[in-house]
Amino acid sequence: MKTKKDFSKLPKKSEVKKEREKHIIRLVKLIITLNQGVLNLDEIAQECNVSKRTILRDIKILEDAGIPLYKPSERESNYRITEGYSLPHFNVTSKNALEFADALDALSSVGKKPFKLIEPVQKSVVELGRKQQKIRKEKHSKFKLVPTDITQEQFFSLWLYEQDMKTGPYLYLLMMLEVGGFFDNEERRKMYYDWQIKHIRRSLSDLYYLGQQYQNVLDECNELIKEDAKDLWAYKRAALACYANTDFKGGIKYILEGMDQDKKDPELFVYLIALLIETKDYERAITFFNLLYKDEYPKAHFASVLYKKAGMFDKALEILDRAVKKDPKHADKYKEMKADILKKQNAKK
Repeated sequence: MKTKKDFSKLPKKSEVKKEREKHIIRLVKLIITLNQGVLNLDEIAQECNVSKRTILRDIKILEDAGIPLYKPSERESNYRITEGYSLPHFNVTSKNALEFADALDALSSVGKKPFKLIEPVQKSVVELGRKQQKIRKEKHSKFKLVPTDITQEQFFSLWLYEQDMKTGPYLYLLMMLEVGGFFDNEERRKMYYDWQIKHIRRSLSDLYYLGQQYQNVLDECNELIKEDAKDLWAYKRAALACYANTDFKGGIKYILEGMDQDKKDPELFVYLIALLIETKDYERAITFFNLLYKDEYPKAHFASVLYKKAGMFDKALEILDRAVKKDPKHADKYKEMKADILKKQNAKK
């Protein structure tokens, strides 16, 4: 008669993972301590709350990994790295704590927080870095510009910059002849100040974007949106930051909020379609594209190319068959597109 195996005493998966993380942290701590000079067996065992035997096993792992260690004598419990061999500089100090904290944030955002294991090892430095990040943020929030007297030309330059004159330049030129008398000097100074702040925030957002500090981009854009909900630039820049950080759903959220302010801005449609394609929501991408264009040809062309790119060849062919019936004047072009799709489809088989 077979006896049933008792698996109840086996460690749980979560416990195994926790022990593995502790082991990694301990190994990193050993490397940092060795890089600083001397590793004392008794001290490190007490600090890591493990036995000396466990530390000796860890030392063996480091030696097997190619780190040459030695003891001045067999009786000593101090380990050192063999002279002439140097480890990469992993240890950080208070001098570069801010950069270390920034680097952890950047690496964690890309790697879905694989670097959280480092933080317990460098706890004091990380805490210092976080404090310095907070001080930096407070300094930034206290930054102020003093409104100054501005000339008529400066006032008109910013006023013209902010207008959308694509649809009616004649109307705006007529308004320009009268607008100077609508505001006294105090109002002009206030408008100029607000304009300065907005564009400083935009410039900061651009710098953060170029530095791939996407959370900082979103913080600046959120401030702009809070101050002026109709600032479409902020929604677009925030969506771009989300796109660059592969947070496509976050980008879609910003664009839809922008559309609540202006349902006709074509750039918002383009951003939204690009983000929907990345989430493989092809049906909605085509729906929004069709809101931009009335003619059958661009609609059929876009949908067929999108479905072809996604490998959905039958869908693409179906779109073109319908388009031929609705738009016979472009029948030859649809025929060429269909031939290309069939060629791609046969190549996949």
